[in-house]
Amino acid sequence: MTRKDVALLANVSETTVSVVLNGSKDVIIARDTRQRVQEAAKQLGYRPNYAARTIKSKKSRTLGMLSPWKPEVWFFADILNGVRQAASENGYGILLCNMLEKEKGPNDCIRYFREGRIDGVIYLPPHTTELPGLSDLADEGIPTVLCNGVSPYGQMDGLVIDYASGIYEAAKYLHEAGFSRLLYIQPDADAQLIPGDIDRIRGFDAAADLPGVTLQKEIFSLQAIGSIEGRMKKAEEIIRRLEGPTGIIACYWNQAYYLETKAAILKLDTERDLKVIAGDCPEFVGSLYPRIVGIDLPFFEIGHLAGVRIISRLEGEADQETSNVLKGRQLFRGGDGAR
Repeated sequence: MTRKDVALLANVSETTVSVVLNGSKDVIIARDTRQRVQEAAKQLGYRPNYAARTIKSKKSRTLGMLSPWKPEVWFFADILNGVRQAASENGYGILLCNMLEKEKGPNDCIRYFREGRIDGVIYLPPHTTELPGLSDLADEGIPTVLCNGVSPYGQMDGLVIDYASGIYEAAKYLHEAGFSRLLYIQPDADAQLIPGDIDRIRGFDAAADLPGVTLQKEIFSLQAIGSIEGRMKKAEEIIRRLEGPTGIIACYWNQAYYLETKAAILKLDTERDLKVIAGDCPEFVGSLYPRIVGIDLPFFEIGHLAGVRIISRLEGEADQETSNVLKGRQLFRGGDGAR
């Protein structure tokens, strides 16, 4: 199918079809005309010739992704899927650049941009405040959007996830379920926590404003305790120290797993004696471990928004720097289903 076929079906000119399907904002087209062209293209199964557009515009229509993680890491996979959807919706592809490392600059990424193989970069920092290689991208003038980070360079957008809001809502949820004692399980000592973990604790501390609540914290380091037996023993120690019914918020889902498993072994009532919520809840957790209830973090959404942002900038539709905060959603899934 060609633009001529679409034009005949929609009863418009080929130029109008080109303007509508290329997403041009320079020419004003009536809304009903745009809709008629889009419906005709969909009915005929027409797809724009992106190869021809690439040659004409001298753009690769490819986004580079620079990340310290590999695609098999679950939260990066979610982010990557979000970016892929945004790219697919706008006729772009994705190229995974070299791994982001402190000791090694984004050399391959810069080379791809110079060679015209990518038009812009979505940059995923290891932490929200550690941004290795970002200054190199800025010096090269490479269009860049940070995904879960805040840029010190004004020409870059920054998107971040607000972990604190999700933890606070989890504390509020437990309080409303009748638990006046709340325990937060952190993965390490305060001095060793990464910014996202610190943000989670900030959300837990904010729950002090709930009436009659008592807040406590414990360290449960899965890295320090390598064996399953050792982790189960630690979970039992934590549970046996509880002084009455307690709502527990674990920083990560695997901490929640050991607490939930040990509670079941001890035949505790997870509605009356204790209730555990995980500070994150990947899709696979609800399937494999239905007892675990967790916060749904918007990794897919932040990836999709980062993709939309960089494409808008590349298409000349974003004139000003912007920043967004995406909150941990008040959605618990697993044993309690979703709410």
